[in-house]
Amino acid sequence: MVVEEYRVTIIGVVSACIIYVTSVIFDLDLFESFVAFVDSLEAYEADELVFPVLLVFMSVLADVYRRKKQAQINEERLKVLTGVMINVDHLLRNLLNTLYYFKDIMQSSNDIADTTVELLDRVIDETAKELTILSKVKEIPDDAAEKGVIENKLNF
Repeated sequence: MVVEEYRVTIIGVVSACIIYVTSVIFDLDLFESFVAFVDSLEAYEADELVFPVLLVFMSVLADVYRRKKQAQINEERLKVLTGVMINVDHLLRNLLNTLYYFKDIMQSSNDIADTTVELLDRVIDETAKELTILSKVKEIPDDAAEKGVIENKLNF
């Protein structure tokens, strides 16, 4: 919505209009008053501080805005990644159930070596453990795309 996107701009425009109308109606010279105020600070040698203070204030506002925007982006990233993780978790758990089914068939047929069945069983168990760990993740590290959320420890 336009109001939400330009909230600060709208507040600035409304405030500027109110100040302008007030200064015209009451014949106020606000800028000249500001200049007189800065001149009055000359006696204390504080007039040099006005612009640096304004610069620091604007810098702080810019940083606050940037951090807020980054937090919103991170929140959206987390929502998307959580949705993807839920779907991947569902698919992998279906695959694990299918592997359990095939393992039972392999065990009952006696045509497959026990070591092969044991290896399949180990892979299924380790994958199930890692899926459990993955389903409990609440925070996604920045380097998750490169390194993964959890380390893959399957050894064949």
